[in-house]
Amino acid sequence: MTGALFKTELGDPNEQPADGRYRLTNHELARALGGILSTRAPGASALFTSKDGPPEHKAWSAPSGGYLANINAAAEDGTIQKADTISKLLMEYLGGIEPDRFDLLLENSLKERQVRGEYWLATRVADFFREWLGYTDVKMVFKDQPGATSHWTYGAYASTSVYNKITLGYNNVLKGSYSNESTLQEHLDDTIARVVLEDNQVLKKLLTTRLWHAASNVTNTNDQSCSANANCTDKKYPNCTSIGLCGSNISTGSIEMHRVYNRTQNIPNTPGGRWIDLPKDERAGVLTHPAWLSAHGGNFEDDPSIVHRGKWIRENLLCEIVPPLELVMVEAQVGPSAVDKSARDRVMEATELGDKAGQCMWCHSKMNSLGYPFEIYNHAGFVRETDHGKAPNGSSSIDNAPDPSLNGPVKDAVEFSIKLSQSDHVKRCFVRQTFRFFMARDETLADACTLTSMESAYDQKGSFIDLLVALVSSDTFLYRHHEGE
Repeated sequence: MTGALFKTELGDPNEQPADGRYRLTNHELARALGGILSTRAPGASALFTSKDGPPEHKAWSAPSGGYLANINAAAEDGTIQKADTISKLLMEYLGGIEPDRFDLLLENSLKERQVRGEYWLATRVADFFREWLGYTDVKMVFKDQPGATSHWTYGAYASTSVYNKITLGYNNVLKGSYSNESTLQEHLDDTIARVVLEDNQVLKKLLTTRLWHAASNVTNTNDQSCSANANCTDKKYPNCTSIGLCGSNISTGSIEMHRVYNRTQNIPNTPGGRWIDLPKDERAGVLTHPAWLSAHGGNFEDDPSIVHRGKWIRENLLCEIVPPLELVMVEAQVGPSAVDKSARDRVMEATELGDKAGQCMWCHSKMNSLGYPFEIYNHAGFVRETDHGKAPNGSSSIDNAPDPSLNGPVKDAVEFSIKLSQSDHVKRCFVRQTFRFFMARDETLADACTLTSMESAYDQKGSFIDLLVALVSSDTFLYRHHEGE
């Protein structure tokens, strides 16, 4: 029964290795490799086995041998102990390109699958990027006036009502309430999957890519913009009549979804049209994606999102520690909001200029300068057009980064992301984050050779797949020490 609840990794108890290291048995190794890819054990019964059902798919259906069937078969015949077999199995199940996205069959309808990007990653691989970047929290963080300070605050969009067009559009792209289109989290999922599967300079591209997957804003209006006063009996708006008038919350929530990307042009209702290129002066990589910015942003546009974003970079891209809030001995709170005070002003006054600045900066010196560049975006990830009567200011001067190449002035988050993408220290932190997630523990001095091998493998061409192959081929992955030996 223990094996039904816990993953045993003890090796063969009949062996008595002189160095105390026990190599994982065939089935232990199969489960360990399966754990890199999926939450399902190799050989577990598949949910879809009917010959008349959907076509067989290695991610969710394996009629002849269960999930991850070839991993289980390799355990049965012993070939899983060969290094080349392990690497081939990893690459077989890690991901793929598939327009119909049958990997989503259990969770999504056909219409929902067809609007997703064609690139998919194995469940656990996708989970690594979600956990590391922390963007799955995007749905949990309430946003008051998501479009505040952006271009979409003025003119026909000027309203603080919850029925404001931009608020409706943002909430829809956040949760997918009014259409079969994908959500912000799924946009970033699909963007990351493409970068990983193209498998060349993965970290650098993650931090700089401007080719993103997004939702079409004209799916519900027959591929046409549908203004609030449009006549829904018009032939070009047939879908409007089935979901309500063009001015209804349903259609408004659909046709304004693209504004979070600062788009004026419609995003076409086609697979290729949903891949969009963002302007070079506005976006660069995952740290400028609305899903990441919103997940690490406050509730209001003048909240201290600076601190949340800076803390994340210090801990997750630089692999350093910021003391936890319970150790803070001063009132960790910014001053009240004011018409003439931006989030930057409020954070500076509270942490850098006040009478407690000396105490505050023990921690905030690690966060503020790393978070300031992202003030060209608001709390929900919209590009700011103004910021409390002033031009948006993302400038920062960094002087305490562990990599000297990161120190110095930066103009904004775009320039900062490019600098981060070129840092060897950030690359090594990325290697460590990969190790920690897939080994489910922190690294130790005993793992130095494994980390070096992983970095060397990645350095060949920036391949995340090669990075994982190096991990699953290492002694760290293949061997275990027994307690007390």
